Amino acid sequence: MLNPRTKKNRGHYVLIIILFFLLAFIYTFKILPDKYQTERLDRKIFNLKPDEITRIEVNQTGETEIILTKDNNWLFDGKPADTEEIRSALADLANFTQDKLISSDETKFSQFEVDSDHGLALKLFKENDLKAEILIGKIGPVFSSNYVRSARDKKIYLVNKNISLFWQKTNWQKTETEQ
Repeated sequence: MLNPRTKKNRGHYVLIIILFFLLAFIYTFKILPDKYQTERLDRKIFNLKPDEITRIEVNQTGETEIILTKDNNWLFDGKPADTEEIRSALADLANFTQDKLISSDETKFSQFEVDSDHGLALKLFKENDLKAEILIGKIGPVFSSNYVRSARDKKIYLVNKNISLFWQKTNWQKTETEQ
């Protein structure tokens, strides 16, 4: 038979165990995900805020195309461009993370076509301030991937999106049906 004092201590132990599991639950499902999200934000390949970009220079094979914003709409050759597509492409660039580092060796730039001779170069500006210079290389091992690097960095990454298809356009204007 348990004395009253032991029953009281047992209740304290049960409360301590419940409190422990409650704290472990909060830590696991609230604090850890927040910490992980912060680390993910710090691991972006390009430090880029798409809404700040006002001019894009696309250089492919020595020819530079310029896309500008005016009144929150993108223009190409003075005519309306596909604003939603451009915003989406900029958001993709901003969200790429450093998950798949391929190489940091400069001698491999031409192999992955992330050099100025082979790659597609994007210069992203906020007014006249260059915010990012991105080199988009060849398609990765699957069609829906590309090799990319920042011109300010030697690291080559593989991203899970074929962004070269969009940026290799020669005309970003809306078609007659889109206007």
